[in-house]
Amino acid sequence: MDQFAETLDKIGSFGKYQVFICGLLAFSTVPNGFLVMAPVFTQNTPQHYCRIPQLEKLATQQDFSLPLEKNKEGVFAKSQCKRIHKSNCYRYSDIGFTWNGTSAIPMHTNNSNRVILDCNHGWVYEGDRTTLATEWDIVCDDAWLLPLTTTLYMIGFLIGSFISGIFSDRYGRRPTFLLGTVAMYACIGLNSFSVNIYMYMATFFGCGVTALINYMAAFVLASEIIHVSKRSLIGSLETTGFSVGYMVLVPAAYLITDWQWLVRIQVIFGVIFIPYYWWLPESPLWLMCSGKVEEAMVIMRKIAKINGKTICTLLQKSDEKEKPQEKAVQKFTYLDMLKHSSIRKRSLVMFYIWFMVSMVYYCISLNTSNLGGNKFINCFVAAAVEIPSYVLSCFSLELVGRRCVLSLFLCISAITLGISPFLKAVSETLMIAGAMTSKFFISACFNISYLFCGELFPTLMRNMSIGASSTAARVGSIASPYLIFLGQQTNFYSPYLIMASFGLSAAGLCLLLPETKSIPLPETMEDAEELERFESKMLKSNKFQSTYMDIEPVVL
Repeated sequence: MDQFAETLDKIGSFGKYQVFICGLLAFSTVPNGFLVMAPVFTQNTPQHYCRIPQLEKLATQQDFSLPLEKNKEGVFAKSQCKRIHKSNCYRYSDIGFTWNGTSAIPMHTNNSNRVILDCNHGWVYEGDRTTLATEWDIVCDDAWLLPLTTTLYMIGFLIGSFISGIFSDRYGRRPTFLLGTVAMYACIGLNSFSVNIYMYMATFFGCGVTALINYMAAFVLASEIIHVSKRSLIGSLETTGFSVGYMVLVPAAYLITDWQWLVRIQVIFGVIFIPYYWWLPESPLWLMCSGKVEEAMVIMRKIAKINGKTICTLLQKSDEKEKPQEKAVQKFTYLDMLKHSSIRKRSLVMFYIWFMVSMVYYCISLNTSNLGGNKFINCFVAAAVEIPSYVLSCFSLELVGRRCVLSLFLCISAITLGISPFLKAVSETLMIAGAMTSKFFISACFNISYLFCGELFPTLMRNMSIGASSTAARVGSIASPYLIFLGQQTNFYSPYLIMASFGLSAAGLCLLLPETKSIPLPETMEDAEELERFESKMLKSNKFQSTYMDIEPVVL
């Protein structure tokens, strides 16, 4: 491990070359944020009511054809699908009207005296925006198809986590990123030309699988070509790119009223990534650990040249020293994450933390549309609040470390989320502020989790570990809609208290992990297993020793 870190320092561990490559990789995450959050608008269900052909030219008279219900103020008003699922999906039979030559007059004011029929002529939707609901009448009895679509997308994320981990550690970061990117835009293009909801589901599932493949590969590649002191900065840039894509979605959705074109502009945007085929290198650390030393040295020399460094003798010696080891290459599977005691403990703790963080993040995000007011402003604010959280996490990681900061942020997020429902009795604004504060810190936890997880495992298991942890996160995101549903069916406090309990327990378990601040990335299983031992050798100046070689072997 120390040999690669020392060589990287000599040729420039964060020079012009790394800035350029890390900038490319951070920019590549912008479309991911756009894609993941696009369903907020493409799957939106506007206000709607039954289409009655006889009254289409007399829009003001159509209210007479809709059932009346008491609203929250106790006043009878036109029913909405939001409140009673099927109330908005029926029309009064024609016998409920008399015609005076110019308008339809209701014969009865009591709903019970009317004959109610299905909306056999379809629906009329308010506004001029087209969504999945308006395109294929996915409302009322068919409205369950929309949340199912989101669930399939999250399942795609789960599968993509596995695929990315296996392919990236087995075949390399670069081919995994490039193939994942091409496949993602292919799925997006097909998705925009969907002719029915079932084709949309299939292609959207494909988007979920491929979107996570390139995102994870980009993160790991960036972390392996820079100095250890810059890893938290790069991790923050990656997640910030995601949030920028989330924010860019808002003006795009405001200007583009057709859901298909909102999806298609993503494919047009994908043309920008064609030069990545020539610009993006393979991770030299992965190449060396895979026994491909000659290829790694070619890239290292290129880095040295662009950074304006001299090809030093250390680089030549490293080349010669590594050649005899080319045949001894470690191969790992997911089972290896559970075989060794220290690695198993880290794996299980990280799985739990990722599950909890994702569940809370999506539970809060799915509720932002119910804040009231302008949905575009709400969405933009929900995205914008994440960026300062990444900035805070970046500085905190460098000043304090990974373990304590993650534990503290998990604790704050859990406490603010737990008290949020009780604040509603005082003010709804206070409750929203509490929930958004929780999202601020849980977003920071998401950022830290990616970085921390990558630092706990050896090189040939790194992407696999992030993939497995991301799989646990996807389980949390799949569970989040049902946790919200639990609150709707039982009581308002249940989801908040459950999530707060998960958060506090995750904060406690986080303290069982070793600190990795300023420690070179572990290359082998032996390096990874000695992290706790390495941490115990930390100097009083809060600097870690630069090599594992000075530490006595640990008997496990």
